[in-house]
Amino acid sequence: KNSLTTLPMGGGKGGSDFDPKGKSDNEVMRFCQSFMTELQRHVGADTDVPAGDIGVGAREIGYLYGQYKRLRNEFTGVLTGKNVKWGGSF
Repeated sequence: KNSLTTLPMGGGKGGSDFDPKGKSDNEVMRFCQSFMTELQRHVGADTDVPAGDIGVGAREIGYLYGQYKRLRNEFTGVLTGKNVKWGGSF
């Protein structure tokens, strides 16, 4: 979809086969933290900016962003879909 803008932007897609149904918030948080631990070297404000999608809402984006901040000590806009209290917008 980025190609439609005629701007020099790429795009990518990734995911996992983790099913959050029946999992506690703590289990979902631990999965998101582990996922970001592996993903963090491939994302960044000038590299790739992940966003929510089917099954990935503000809660999961918050967990991912929190882990990114811990690992990289960066507070940049590396994820879209964050809650306002985490630097997102309405």
